[in-house]
Amino acid sequence: LKDPIKKMSKSETNPNGVISLFDSPEMVTKKIMGATTDSENLVYFDEENKPGISNLLNIASVISKRTTEDIANEYKTAGYGNFKKYVASLTSQMISDIQEKYNHIISSGKLEEILNNFSDARIAVVGDVMLDDYIFGSVDRISPEAPVPVVNVKKETFVLGGAANVLNNLNSLNAKVFAFGVIGNDDNGKRFLNVLEEKSIHTDGIIIDEKRPT
Repeated sequence: LKDPIKKMSKSETNPNGVISLFDSPEMVTKKIMGATTDSENLVYFDEENKPGISNLLNIASVISKRTTEDIANEYKTAGYGNFKKYVASLTSQMISDIQEKYNHIISSGKLEEILNNFSDARIAVVGDVMLDDYIFGSVDRISPEAPVPVVNVKKETFVLGGAANVLNNLNSLNAKVFAFGVIGNDDNGKRFLNVLEEKSIHTDGIIIDEKRPT
Protein backbone atom coordinates (compact mmCIF):
# COMPACT_ATOMS: atom_id res chain seq x y z
CA LEU A 1 0.00 0.00 0.00
CA LYS A 2 2.86 2.39 0.77
CA ASP A 3 5.06 1.22 -2.11
CA PRO A 4 2.69 0.02 -4.86
CA ILE A 5 5.48 -0.72 -7.35
CA LYS A 6 7.12 -3.16 -4.95
CA LYS A 7 6.40 -6.84 -5.46
CA MET A 8 4.55 -8.72 -2.73
CA SER A 9 6.94 -9.75 0.04
CA LYS A 10 6.83 -11.53 3.38
CA SER A 11 9.56 -9.22 4.66
CA GLU A 12 7.71 -5.89 4.42
CA THR A 13 9.17 -3.61 7.12
CA ASN A 14 6.45 -0.94 7.09
CA PRO A 15 3.37 -2.23 8.97
CA ASN A 16 1.22 0.41 7.27
CA GLY A 17 2.14 -1.02 3.88
CA VAL A 18 0.35 -4.33 4.38
CA ILE A 19 -2.97 -5.50 5.79
CA SER A 20 -2.93 -8.26 8.38
CA LEU A 21 -5.73 -10.79 8.71
CA PHE A 22 -5.84 -9.78 12.37
CA ASP A 23 -6.19 -6.02 11.78
CA SER A 24 -9.29 -4.37 13.17
CA PRO A 25 -11.77 -2.79 10.72
CA GLU A 26 -10.57 0.61 11.91
CA MET A 27 -6.95 -0.28 11.22
CA VAL A 28 -7.78 -1.66 7.77
CA THR A 29 -9.61 1.56 6.92
CA LYS A 30 -6.72 3.67 8.19
CA LYS A 31 -4.21 1.77 6.06
CA ILE A 32 -6.34 1.97 2.90
CA MET A 33 -7.01 5.67 3.38
CA GLY A 34 -3.26 6.24 3.81
CA ALA A 35 -2.31 4.23 0.72
CA THR A 36 0.09 5.91 -1.68
CA THR A 37 -1.54 7.44 -4.76
CA ASP A 38 -0.77 10.25 -7.22
CA SER A 39 -1.99 13.83 -7.49
CA GLU A 40 -4.20 13.53 -10.57
CA ASN A 41 -7.33 12.63 -8.55
CA LEU A 42 -8.80 10.59 -11.40
CA VAL A 43 -9.53 6.88 -10.92
CA TYR A 44 -8.53 4.65 -13.81
CA PHE A 45 -6.31 1.62 -14.29
CA ASP A 46 -2.74 2.36 -15.42
CA GLU A 47 -0.10 0.27 -13.65
CA GLU A 48 2.82 2.22 -15.14
CA ASN A 49 1.66 5.76 -14.41
CA LYS A 50 -0.82 5.17 -11.58
CA PRO A 51 0.50 2.15 -9.63
CA GLY A 52 -1.17 3.14 -6.36
CA ILE A 53 -4.65 3.56 -7.80
CA SER A 54 -4.19 0.46 -9.97
CA ASN A 55 -3.22 -1.54 -6.88
CA LEU A 56 -6.37 -0.41 -5.06
CA LEU A 57 -8.47 -1.20 -8.13
CA ASN A 58 -7.04 -4.72 -8.18
CA ILE A 59 -7.86 -5.19 -4.50
CA ALA A 60 -11.42 -3.95 -4.98
CA SER A 61 -11.88 -6.10 -8.09
CA VAL A 62 -10.78 -9.31 -6.35
CA ILE A 63 -13.02 -8.74 -3.33
CA SER A 64 -16.10 -7.44 -5.16
CA LYS A 65 -15.74 -9.72 -8.21
CA ARG A 66 -16.26 -6.66 -10.40
CA THR A 67 -13.88 -5.71 -13.19
CA THR A 68 -11.37 -2.93 -12.60
CA GLU A 69 -12.91 -1.11 -15.57
CA ASP A 70 -16.38 -1.23 -14.02
CA ILE A 71 -15.11 0.13 -10.69
CA ALA A 72 -12.99 2.79 -12.39
CA ASN A 73 -15.98 3.99 -14.42
CA GLU A 74 -18.03 4.39 -11.24
CA TYR A 75 -15.36 6.29 -9.29
CA LYS A 76 -13.37 7.99 -12.06
CA THR A 77 -14.31 11.54 -11.04
CA ALA A 78 -15.52 10.81 -7.49
CA GLY A 79 -12.20 11.76 -5.94
CA TYR A 80 -9.56 9.56 -4.33
CA GLY A 81 -11.10 9.94 -0.87
CA ASN A 82 -14.44 8.44 -1.90
CA PHE A 83 -12.73 5.70 -3.90
CA LYS A 84 -10.51 4.75 -0.96
CA LYS A 85 -13.56 4.64 1.34
CA TYR A 86 -15.14 2.14 -1.05
CA VAL A 87 -12.01 -0.04 -1.10
CA ALA A 88 -11.68 0.24 2.69
CA SER A 89 -15.31 -0.81 3.18
CA LEU A 90 -14.87 -3.89 0.98
CA THR A 91 -11.57 -4.88 2.56
CA SER A 92 -12.55 -4.37 6.19
CA GLN A 93 -15.74 -6.40 5.66
CA MET A 94 -13.77 -9.26 4.09
CA ILE A 95 -11.23 -9.24 6.93
CA SER A 96 -14.04 -9.17 9.51
CA ASP A 97 -15.70 -12.18 7.86
CA ILE A 98 -12.42 -14.11 7.91
CA GLN A 99 -11.85 -13.24 11.58
CA GLU A 100 -15.38 -14.36 12.47
CA LYS A 101 -14.81 -17.76 10.81
CA TYR A 102 -11.39 -18.05 12.45
CA ASN A 103 -12.75 -17.30 15.92
CA HIS A 104 -15.57 -19.80 15.42
CA ILE A 105 -13.14 -22.57 14.44
CA ILE A 106 -10.82 -21.81 17.37
CA SER A 107 -13.60 -21.70 19.95
CA SER A 108 -15.47 -24.74 18.62
CA GLY A 109 -12.62 -27.20 19.16
CA LYS A 110 -12.87 -28.23 15.50
CA LEU A 111 -9.22 -27.39 14.83
CA GLU A 112 -8.03 -29.59 17.69
CA GLU A 113 -10.22 -32.40 16.38
CA ILE A 114 -8.74 -32.08 12.89
CA LEU A 115 -5.18 -32.07 14.23
CA ASN A 116 -5.82 -35.13 16.38
CA ASN A 117 -7.17 -37.02 13.36
CA PHE A 118 -3.90 -36.61 11.43
CA SER A 119 -2.49 -39.69 13.12
CA ASP A 120 -5.03 -41.77 11.15
CA ALA A 121 -4.21 -40.10 7.83
CA ARG A 122 -2.12 -41.68 5.06
CA ILE A 123 -0.96 -38.93 2.70
CA ALA A 124 1.07 -39.12 -0.51
CA VAL A 125 3.04 -36.03 -1.51
CA VAL A 126 4.11 -35.74 -5.16
CA GLY A 127 6.33 -32.91 -6.32
CA ASP A 128 9.78 -31.35 -6.66
CA VAL A 129 11.64 -32.43 -3.55
CA MET A 130 14.63 -30.37 -2.46
CA LEU A 131 17.30 -30.20 0.20
CA ASP A 132 17.97 -26.67 1.45
CA ASP A 133 21.57 -26.05 2.52
CA TYR A 134 22.05 -23.39 5.24
CA ILE A 135 25.58 -22.17 6.00
CA PHE A 136 26.18 -20.15 9.16
CA GLY A 137 29.32 -18.18 9.89
CA SER A 138 30.93 -14.80 10.39
CA VAL A 139 32.40 -12.28 7.96
CA ASP A 140 35.61 -10.42 8.76
CA ARG A 141 36.75 -9.29 5.32
CA ILE A 142 35.86 -8.84 1.67
CA SER A 143 37.51 -11.00 -0.97
CA PRO A 144 40.36 -9.18 -2.78
CA GLU A 145 39.34 -10.92 -6.01
CA ALA A 146 35.68 -9.87 -6.07
CA PRO A 147 33.34 -7.64 -4.02
CA VAL A 148 31.93 -10.55 -2.00
CA PRO A 149 32.25 -11.34 1.71
CA VAL A 150 34.51 -14.18 2.84
CA VAL A 151 32.55 -16.37 5.27
CA ASN A 152 34.17 -18.26 8.12
CA VAL A 153 31.86 -21.27 8.19
CA LYS A 154 30.85 -22.36 11.68
CA LYS A 155 27.83 -24.54 11.00
CA GLU A 156 26.01 -26.14 8.07
CA THR A 157 22.52 -27.61 8.23
CA PHE A 158 20.34 -29.37 5.70
CA VAL A 159 16.57 -28.86 5.73
CA LEU A 160 13.82 -30.39 3.61
CA GLY A 161 12.57 -27.94 0.99
CA GLY A 162 10.03 -27.70 -1.84
CA ALA A 163 7.53 -30.54 -1.75
CA ALA A 164 9.71 -32.17 0.89
CA ASN A 165 8.86 -29.30 3.23
CA VAL A 166 5.22 -30.37 2.92
CA LEU A 167 6.32 -33.88 3.82
CA ASN A 168 8.06 -32.53 6.89
CA ASN A 169 5.04 -30.48 8.01
CA LEU A 170 2.63 -33.40 7.60
CA ASN A 171 5.02 -35.68 9.44
CA SER A 172 5.17 -33.23 12.35
CA LEU A 173 1.37 -33.59 12.58
CA ASN A 174 1.84 -37.38 13.00
CA ALA A 175 0.42 -38.28 9.60
CA LYS A 176 1.76 -41.34 7.78
CA VAL A 177 3.54 -39.72 4.86
CA PHE A 178 4.65 -41.23 1.55
CA ALA A 179 7.15 -39.30 -0.60
CA PHE A 180 7.10 -39.32 -4.42
CA GLY A 181 9.77 -37.37 -6.28
CA VAL A 182 13.11 -37.48 -8.08
CA ILE A 183 16.59 -36.96 -6.66
CA GLY A 184 20.10 -37.44 -8.02
CA ASN A 185 22.62 -40.12 -7.18
CA ASP A 186 24.87 -37.73 -5.24
CA ASP A 187 25.83 -36.74 -1.70
CA ASN A 188 22.84 -34.44 -1.31
CA GLY A 189 20.55 -37.23 -2.49
CA LYS A 190 21.96 -39.49 0.21
CA ARG A 191 21.55 -36.75 2.81
CA PHE A 192 17.98 -36.25 1.63
CA LEU A 193 17.10 -39.93 2.04
CA ASN A 194 18.77 -40.01 5.46
CA VAL A 195 16.65 -37.09 6.66
CA LEU A 196 13.45 -38.77 5.43
CA GLU A 197 14.37 -42.08 7.05
CA GLU A 198 15.20 -40.35 10.34
CA LYS A 199 11.69 -38.92 10.30
CA SER A 200 10.14 -42.31 9.37
CA ILE A 201 8.85 -40.92 6.07
CA HIS A 202 8.29 -43.65 3.46
CA THR A 203 10.81 -43.34 0.60
CA ASP A 204 9.71 -46.14 -1.76
CA GLY A 205 8.33 -43.52 -4.15
CA ILE A 206 11.62 -41.62 -4.45
CA ILE A 207 13.29 -42.18 -7.84
CA ILE A 208 17.08 -41.81 -8.13
CA ASP A 209 18.06 -40.34 -11.51
CA GLU A 210 21.70 -40.76 -12.50
CA LYS A 211 21.51 -37.79 -14.91
CA ARG A 212 20.34 -35.07 -12.55
CA PRO A 213 21.56 -33.47 -9.32
CA THR A 214 19.52 -33.30 -6.15
